[in-house]
Amino acid sequence: MNAERLLVHYEKIADAPDAIARLRRFVLDLAVRGKLVPQDPNDEPAAELLKRIAAEKARLVKAGEIKKGNPLPPVEDDADFEVPKSWQWTRLGIVTCYIQRGKSPKYAASDGALVVSQKCVQWGGLDLTVAKEVTWESLADYEAIRFLRDGDLLWNSTGTGTIGRVIRLDDPPENLVCDSHVTVVRCLEVDPEYIRTWLRSDHVYALIEDRAAGSTNQVELTAQMAISQVVPLPPLDEQRRIVAKLDELMALCDRLEASLAATDNTRRRLLEALLAEALAPVEERELEAAE
Repeated sequence: MNAERLLVHYEKIADAPDAIARLRRFVLDLAVRGKLVPQDPNDEPAAELLKRIAAEKARLVKAGEIKKGNPLPPVEDDADFEVPKSWQWTRLGIVTCYIQRGKSPKYAASDGALVVSQKCVQWGGLDLTVAKEVTWESLADYEAIRFLRDGDLLWNSTGTGTIGRVIRLDDPPENLVCDSHVTVVRCLEVDPEYIRTWLRSDHVYALIEDRAAGSTNQVELTAQMAISQVVPLPPLDEQRRIVAKLDELMALCDRLEASLAATDNTRRRLLEALLAEALAPVEERELEAAE
């Protein structure tokens, strides 16, 4: 499907309340399928990256910095789609050094340490204005590994309407911890923002959200479910290119969203720019294949 046909399709839904949300999901889908940026044959393949991750994880285990996890099954029937040759399907537990839900906190009436709840984890980032507090004394019972670090992913693990939301921490305050409704995902030798891209794509988020919405029982994302979650892994340099391109295209989505009150011509120009940016690598590969 070329850019012109997609433009016609999206113009048909441009006035729909969720038109921009659909467009964002479309861009995320291109990203995790390897269709957002071109592959570079000079990149270190993901298979080699996984070897380096395994070696670093073994070093951390030997140093006593992390615990040795149980072996995970290979990704076979769990793979959702084909990925480029330089990519490899893996599991979240393989590309991380720590995945664990927070502890049930001992709340403080006042003058305590902040604790992250699922209300704090919003798509726009971490909102500590709604955070409760835990007693300073209770922090002594927390292992050092539980305190949040720069680059950690926080993944909401319970509650219809909140489950599945995921953010990346940027320079969090000291002594910050999570409660038991949030899972901490600490990446190892991979770009955490790329992993967050996969977790918020419809291949993961939509399935979790649908499962939660479709049940009368409390649905939970357990630590084991998180560890076993499949991941399409690109080479590290390509991960970074994907993240950079996503930042650019999501900024265009923001502009498009802001233009909804503007003229149709303005909206059309912004949509054309967005689709041209998103589809350029795909069209280039189609032309190369045709030649």
